[in-house]
Amino acid sequence: RWIGIKRIVEEHNPDLIHSQLPTTNLLACFALGNSHRPLIISERGLGSTRPFWEKALRRLAYQRASAFVTNSSAIQQRIISREKVPPGKTHIISNGIQMPAAKSSARKRVVEELALPHNSIVVTAVGSLSAVKGFDCLIQAIAVLRTKGKRICLVIAGEGVERSRLESIICSLEISDCVRLPGLRSDVPDILAASDIFASTSHSEGLSNSILEAMYSGLPTVATAVGGTVEIVKDGITGFLVPDSDSGMIASRLCQLAENAELIRTMGIRAKEYVRKNYSLEALAEKYMALYSSVIMKNAQV
Repeated sequence: RWIGIKRIVEEHNPDLIHSQLPTTNLLACFALGNSHRPLIISERGLGSTRPFWEKALRRLAYQRASAFVTNSSAIQQRIISREKVPPGKTHIISNGIQMPAAKSSARKRVVEELALPHNSIVVTAVGSLSAVKGFDCLIQAIAVLRTKGKRICLVIAGEGVERSRLESIICSLEISDCVRLPGLRSDVPDILAASDIFASTSHSEGLSNSILEAMYSGLPTVATAVGGTVEIVKDGITGFLVPDSDSGMIASRLCQLAENAELIRTMGIRAKEYVRKNYSLEALAEKYMALYSSVIMKNAQV
């Protein structure tokens, strides 16, 4: 595949190459070889444990890059320590989002379609049904609140290998009446519009677009303090940060919001404004153009 990349570069003769995703990053390094054309590498996630040989190969290949872009300081620190990237070559450019407007009838339709309990606080989470998302902790938190008599329900939009296990937990906790796993959805903006609170209980996270989209939809977020999440959820201002895997604290913060409609409203307003100012596509484009110009100029001086 690296030969294909090399052929495309030779055919189009670009001023700069920008690659993303681990495999593509390696291929781009090998395809450019000793070429003086500048290469920017993007690292978007915290990733998983890699074998020693792959770490060594990546460190060697990454010496070819002119600059590195991450979308959070957590990922920036990881590539500095793990890939031995010089700090001066790293740049943080956060994700940008653009969400379609939810339909005005969204809440009514979603509540009816998913048969959500009426007059309940709707907590929503979005993500693959995988162990790293920590949805079992979120489900346990909902169970705690239900035993306390709170009118609260949970929607987890996504699909994955953990579905059967999560369904078993829901059944064993006897909360099937208030938890929905509707699978992959193309109407996430509508589901968010039908929600009161967003929850993110991941054990590991880069910079979550799902959280940004929920905040832009005007929802306060209860999230585990992991990875890039601590950079976007302002504790006590746009939502609450909780320790990883702490279902008790998740339940406590959800309860605090569920009992205070004004807190939900004010945190939601702050969340939307924060994302609008800092994570728009326009702001993202300006940052990338500035980086591209800088890298090309430096390369011309070599």
